[in-house]
Amino acid sequence: MHRVGREAILAAGAASAAVALSAATAGVAQAEQPRDTDPGAAAEAIVDAIVPGQLADDRIPGAAVAVVADGRIVFSQGYGLADVEESRPVDAQHTGFFPASVAKTFTAMALSRLIGQGALDPHADVNRYLDDLQVPDTFPGQPVTAADLLTHTGGFDNDVVGRASASGAGLPSLGRSVADAPPARVRAPGSVVAYDNYGFALGGHLVEEVTGRPFAEYVRETVLAPAGMHSTTLAQPHPPAVDESLATGYRPAGDGYEEARGQFGAWTPTGAGVVTTAADVGRFMLAQLGPDPALGRGVTERVQRQHYAQDDRVPGMAYGFAERAWSGHRVLVKDGDLPGFHSNLALVPDAGVGVFITYNGDGEDGAAFWDAKELTRAVVRGLVPPAPDHAGAGGAGAASGAQVDDTSRYAGTYRPSTVSSDSVMRFAGLTSSVQVRADGAGRITTTGLSMDPSVQEQHWVQQTPGVFTEEGGPGRIAFDDGVLAGGGPEATAYERLSWYEDPGWHLIAIGTAAIVLLLAAAGYPAVAGWERWRRARSPVPARIARGAICARLSAWLTGVLGTAFACQFAVLVADGNLLSERVLLGSPLLTSLPWLGAALVLPVAGTIVTAPVAWIRGWWTVPGRAAFTVVTVAGTVFVAGAANYGLVALPG
Repeated sequence: MHRVGREAILAAGAASAAVALSAATAGVAQAEQPRDTDPGAAAEAIVDAIVPGQLADDRIPGAAVAVVADGRIVFSQGYGLADVEESRPVDAQHTGFFPASVAKTFTAMALSRLIGQGALDPHADVNRYLDDLQVPDTFPGQPVTAADLLTHTGGFDNDVVGRASASGAGLPSLGRSVADAPPARVRAPGSVVAYDNYGFALGGHLVEEVTGRPFAEYVRETVLAPAGMHSTTLAQPHPPAVDESLATGYRPAGDGYEEARGQFGAWTPTGAGVVTTAADVGRFMLAQLGPDPALGRGVTERVQRQHYAQDDRVPGMAYGFAERAWSGHRVLVKDGDLPGFHSNLALVPDAGVGVFITYNGDGEDGAAFWDAKELTRAVVRGLVPPAPDHAGAGGAGAASGAQVDDTSRYAGTYRPSTVSSDSVMRFAGLTSSVQVRADGAGRITTTGLSMDPSVQEQHWVQQTPGVFTEEGGPGRIAFDDGVLAGGGPEATAYERLSWYEDPGWHLIAIGTAAIVLLLAAAGYPAVAGWERWRRARSPVPARIARGAICARLSAWLTGVLGTAFACQFAVLVADGNLLSERVLLGSPLLTSLPWLGAALVLPVAGTIVTAPVAWIRGWWTVPGRAAFTVVTVAGTVFVAGAANYGLVALPG
């Protein structure tokens, strides 16, 4: 990448701020723009023009922003309310926010320090350092390493159900938590990037094992204090002074707000329970962007260097940060999301620019998640102009002289690597897949890949075989061996599914079956009442009558339990903001669902056994037997679908 001086970049970037504001929000390239050499004023103009509208339109109570440039914090400001009931305003210097997974960068700094001291080999089996647990040898000869943990490539299943707490009191120790319920190893380490909270929790415990000190204490003394982050704490419960200035997290509810829970937990290295201020994160960004010996020579350079790429042709992973390519610059990003709190941090190392955004509200339909990214991108584009050798946004055609292959080879359905394989949260795979459609020579269309909720489809133009740039946008994706890389959230790849794994037709089949079971739940009592009233049943031997009654009872129970299951699932997922809280806290509404699925197995088995008997012995009328058979098939499909997505509790 062509490099230019930070001062030149900042001068040109701040000069373009007025035009960059509209261009960044519209997603178009920058042209020649007027001069304004104050990056603080430029940042203020952009943020002031965007944040108040986000808070009002998306129903988010408050936000705080910090921007660093030219070796200093050039802008920090609070917006809206930290507490709705108290009408307490947000103060960027003093109001505490839960930064959530942004705190994983603190963990990365701690581990990088130990690596630099030679106390931890990043490529050695982590079991070498662990005394109180051992990572199972699921993939012989392929041990999990610290580098795997720091790049989200450890291969652990994404299981966070019940990992959070409504308060910081009574939590188990970090070591006990990672040892008691480790998720399954579902991939060979280093094979696929998949966002991994357990991996970072285990990485934090490595710090404890190597240093013999509590994780929170080590990070405070070696990362937070040297960076001047005196308003940041990893302690749980919080010191009283922290709670006094802490913002309350909210989600929209009716015409007002409802307090969100689930920000605490034993996995502090992942961000659980961590509290900071926008100003403190500003100091952290300065420590990242400047050669500060207090953090250890080479520590920040090691953290920021690329350590893994799912595909060498698209950005990859640093330690704790994900890489992005914006306007020809390498940008390091880290977002953080907990119920009621959403944050985004971005560093542009070659320009010395850093941006941190945090909100204390989910927003309508989870809007704060995207709002943080949209605002970050607007500020970065306003302060940092395109690199001199940057060709601009996505092209209108394939690169000159490029070999264009048959794009139908990439068509199909792809599932995010972050979808759980071994927990109840496997059901997320029903609605999170990405569709890739071939549009002729050198072109494809993706559906479901963009993080922007307003963008359903993206169109891509092939640059070289397997590599595509977004038409009219900044995106770049690559395909290799059935894996799509470079799009979607950070630390996520997309793995191609076989036709029978496609959740599209699974949804149709399960939805149709649910309708049939609802009709069965209501219909069988109606039929029984009608028959009793008309006294229409033909006399049959008692043995056959009892069998027919048991068969109908099985069909009715199948309908009732299936309908109850479908209703409970619908309530669970109806509010995406509330779903996040229920998952992290392990709500009974979620954890009991697989047991309801297991209860459904018995009556379905009863219908399967009795359906052929009904035809052989001539129970009921032909339409009655046909209806019974339809219920049997629907119940079987429904249970099979629920089991496939982890919603049936199986023995063992």
